[in-house]
Amino acid sequence: LYKKAVLENQEAEQIKALVYKADLENEITEDGFDNSIKIFKEALKKAQSPVMQSVIHTILAKKYNDYYTKQKWTLLNRKNWNRNAFKDSIEMHFKAAMIHAKALQSVYIDQYSAVVLGGSEPLKNYSLFHLLIAEQIQYYSNDFDNVGSKENKEKITELYNAVFQIHQNEQWNDIAARFKLDFLVWKKQNELIKDDAFLAELIIYTHPEYTSSIKATAWYITANTFA
Repeated sequence: LYKKAVLENQEAEQIKALVYKADLENEITEDGFDNSIKIFKEALKKAQSPVMQSVIHTILAKKYNDYYTKQKWTLLNRKNWNRNAFKDSIEMHFKAAMIHAKALQSVYIDQYSAVVLGGSEPLKNYSLFHLLIAEQIQYYSNDFDNVGSKENKEKITELYNAVFQIHQNEQWNDIAARFKLDFLVWKKQNELIKDDAFLAELIIYTHPEYTSSIKATAWYITANTFA
């Protein structure tokens, strides 16, 4: 499948084939994880397009992070395990994926469903750039026991602002609104916004111009916070 996709220059199909191949490896064991990483690193060397490179870098970051999450206590009990090296690998791949952020903004993630976890929002409305930002926010929100650090808070704020910047001239954009609502909740959880300011911003997203999904979410957050 992978070779056929390469010959036909179908990047999304190449990614699907790589994910399928990696899933055949047993990632519960160390050998399975190493083999899975090897598959994507070899594909990265052959990847020529910026989009393909960024997608593979994102997958590699997720592979490292997911493995750490599943095997955390086993890894921590090993004398020769380097926690910082693992962390550096994750952040290096995310950083490399962001190099081509501009190109990712025009590629919709429904073409790359194999790397998308899913969700209630229509995939066709989100770009690979949005996916990359969301994956990084998730990582820095649960980063190697550094949750709540000043450095992580600054990084998360920077990532959210990157989304808001590309949608700054789209007042009723649902994607920007979804990220904004998530950002507001995150700020509230981290005591970075006062109740009155939090409520004032939430009310903005109950405006009739927004879709019912955005309005319902805003009302739900309001009721859940101030009940």
